[in-house]
Amino acid sequence: MNTVLCSDLGLIDSPRPIDGHREIVGHLLDLQFTEAEIKQLTGGGAAELLGLEAVA
Repeated sequence: MNTVLCSDLGLIDSPRPIDGHREIVGHLLDLQFTEAEIKQLTGGGAAELLGLEAVA
């Protein structure tokens, strides 16, 4: 998978990062993404690109 989700969360007038992250994950669940797909999109892909081990 070559997709990494990122955002501008935390900027002035934007939701706090944790609140925005919860909202994004909620939308992905509504769209029937699996837990594994969501983990890959929200951290696994970025960790892989950086040569880091993704947290389970």
